[in-house]
Amino acid sequence: MKIVFADLVVCSEGDHARAFGLAGRAGIVVETRKSDARVLYLDPDRSVWLPHASLRGAASGETAGTPLALASDLVRELKGRELEAASSTTTPALLRLVIAHGAVTLDLPERIRARLKERIHSWALRPAGLHKMESVIEIALPATTGPR
Repeated sequence: MKIVFADLVVCSEGDHARAFGLAGRAGIVVETRKSDARVLYLDPDRSVWLPHASLRGAASGETAGTPLALASDLVRELKGRELEAASSTTTPALLRLVIAHGAVTLDLPERIRARLKERIHSWALRPAGLHKMESVIEIALPATTGPR
């Protein structure tokens, strides 16, 4: 399996899963190298470099409706290059995503916002250098589970 940025993956059973306590947990790939990937986990809130061999693609049932699935969807729609995620500094029930991407037309965020209006709390576009933009998006976390 080729692992790329914004893929949803699960750490398979094995040494790495035991060492980091990540067995069976879904994460999102935020950086890749030839033989390993940095995977961001929301619970626990950290990122870990893991060899490709210890990762498998997450099944849709493992991530459907989760903040990670929404983050992956947003990154792909915006053609993002970088992703940061953290708890909102103002409201604990929100997850703050910072997605670095190129220029977008104004209708793209509006279409995404219309489709995901019940999940997106706020969205700000800010310049990030020559022909670069960042989207700062706060999404609602599921009421019963907290970050996942």
